[in-house]
Amino acid sequence: MINDRDKMIGYLLKRETVSINHLAETFHMSEDKVHYYIEEIELCYKDVLSLSGDGKQVQLEAFDSSRLFHKFRLNSVHDFNSVSYRVAYILFKLSEADGYLMINDLADEMMVSRSTLNNDLRKAKKLARTYSCKIMGIPNKGIRLEGSEFNIRLLLIYEIFEELDLSFVLKPKVEDALVDVNLYYELDNFRRKLFFKTFAVTVYRHEKGRQLTESIPLYKNFEDDSKVLKKLIQSTTHDLGSIEIDFISFPINTRNSSFISDFGNQANVDLLHSLVEEMLDEVKKEFVIEIDHEKFFSKVKAHLLFLINRLIFKLPNTEVFSQDLKIRFPLAYELATISLKVLSDKFDLTATDVDISYFSIYYAIVLSERNMTNTKSDMKIEHIAIITNKGIGFFELISKQIKDIIGGNIKMDHFNSMSIAEQDFMKYQLIFTTETIPVALNLPIIRIKSLFTSQEVIHEQINEVITRQNYSVMDGNEVDFESVSIDPAKTYRENMTAIIADLVKRDKVSDTLEDVFIKKDDTRSMLYEDGIAFPHVIDEKADNILLIFGTNKEHRDSEVKLLIFLILKPELSRDEEKVLTSIYNLIFSIIRDKELVEKAMAISNAQDFYKLVEEVVLNG
Repeated sequence: MINDRDKMIGYLLKRETVSINHLAETFHMSEDKVHYYIEEIELCYKDVLSLSGDGKQVQLEAFDSSRLFHKFRLNSVHDFNSVSYRVAYILFKLSEADGYLMINDLADEMMVSRSTLNNDLRKAKKLARTYSCKIMGIPNKGIRLEGSEFNIRLLLIYEIFEELDLSFVLKPKVEDALVDVNLYYELDNFRRKLFFKTFAVTVYRHEKGRQLTESIPLYKNFEDDSKVLKKLIQSTTHDLGSIEIDFISFPINTRNSSFISDFGNQANVDLLHSLVEEMLDEVKKEFVIEIDHEKFFSKVKAHLLFLINRLIFKLPNTEVFSQDLKIRFPLAYELATISLKVLSDKFDLTATDVDISYFSIYYAIVLSERNMTNTKSDMKIEHIAIITNKGIGFFELISKQIKDIIGGNIKMDHFNSMSIAEQDFMKYQLIFTTETIPVALNLPIIRIKSLFTSQEVIHEQINEVITRQNYSVMDGNEVDFESVSIDPAKTYRENMTAIIADLVKRDKVSDTLEDVFIKKDDTRSMLYEDGIAFPHVIDEKADNILLIFGTNKEHRDSEVKLLIFLILKPELSRDEEKVLTSIYNLIFSIIRDKELVEKAMAISNAQDFYKLVEEVVLNG
């Protein structure tokens, strides 16, 4: 993270006199480049450094060493031809200002027109909003940056520091302490840079009197007793408070939960527990699905806590994780989406598709385990084949993951794709493969995309295989299916009014059902994109699951193309819950897959519907 110029400063401070030639060899650059850096050092740091020499030798000493290590400033060369540089410069100047900045003064300073500055300002405002900051303006007074110190620091770290090539010159003992931190925690390149920027910004802002005063929500500094971190803090000679030290440590604490040997975060776990309860309450409001709260919390607490920390600190998601899980586990993805909206409402945190996908796995596992009942004992897994061309090392690593899930007494055999034609696989209960299998095998097959496939995904795929062999939605008569035609001349609401009126007339539902539907649809619209509607409500009068399936053959200019209306009774049996879960999964698969929409449009009776459920949900 430290640039060549600043590395050169640190190098010179440790030595009395150094030749230009020696510096050129040490830093692998020309002597002209060395002279250029020396001129920059004289220009940028003349108030804290004394530089002398005869053109061939150079000597550097600090005459204000108390200020040197927190000297933090813009590069002397400004690139105002770059839009991204100008936007970062505007944000930096606003972060520095104690009051308002005049737009005309900024335009003059940046040597751009007022219209160019206004365009840049719009981009700066948009960027600031992603960090919960606002650029506010008052006529004849100017503009200012509003936001918490916490969020302004994140803005500096991620969007300004490198764009403007901000400098932070270190005393030798501070630089050595930073090296010790990197080595001790074995930080990768990203975390090393992030830690340096965080450290630099914290010390700089603290020196300017911009201090953190509020504790960071749902965050614990697991390294508050770290000797290497204490040494680093002491080397700054700054009296940094515990919250500042917590902030400096976040690149280390937020790596992931596998780096933490002792969770030891009970205060936050209690708060997290109430947060998960709120998430499951939102799920319950939307869907008639019973989730075991304690089981779900025990599975998700470590992941969720680190997810929240990562979102709070605006860390990019670096998980090697498939984003197609919204297709594989559509209901679980929808439940995760609803749950993580709670984070948005409470903490102004926005989860990405990858975050939602990863979180959905925990819902998929809990739903699968809930619906399997005793099916695990029905399928005894004793012998597994692993087909991969990636070598014995890959086989050993995948074997370990599988044993961690199923148990250590499983026998596993390794094959490559070329040898399987001659093998008899009938003794195997499961086959795991990373390859396309060129022969037909009438056995459960689980595909592993890469070595980085999450253990949770493998676990859920095993559950899926067992479920398919032991469960069918056609086991009972839990659903009353009715087919209707959608009136292309009517809106979604008008069609729903007509359908509900007919049900009321036939004494199938309560006469208050339309009010219930409108209230729920006003809260969260159940009309999805591409004209697919999925209204689902609870009705006290219903004595069975009622599914109204409506298609619109003349949908070209209509609001509704496909309508699946579920009316549920307040209490469901375990078998009814299984059926409902499968129906939910099919519906959200249809919502996200245009090819399935065409298949659904051809459905005319209950048998067609159940056939599609079997095809999509149970057979993958």
